[in-house]
Amino acid sequence: MLSDSEREAHIKDCGRLMQEAMQRYEQSGNFHDRADADAWRILMERAIKARSPEQVALMEQEMGISQ
Repeated sequence: MLSDSEREAHIKDCGRLMQEAMQRYEQSGNFHDRADADAWRILMERAIKARSPEQVALMEQEMGISQ
């Protein structure tokens, strides 16, 4: 199980890798690059959904959207 800080780093890494794969796809038109981008997106979305309630509350507070 990942700590909140490890999960946030994982989310950031997945996002970066997704963007890099999309850039490769845009340049190459190779559907393998697009599939890589989709796979990184899915992993990122799963990690976002797995955030702890404490992490979500902290992020909401930092964004000024919580009470």
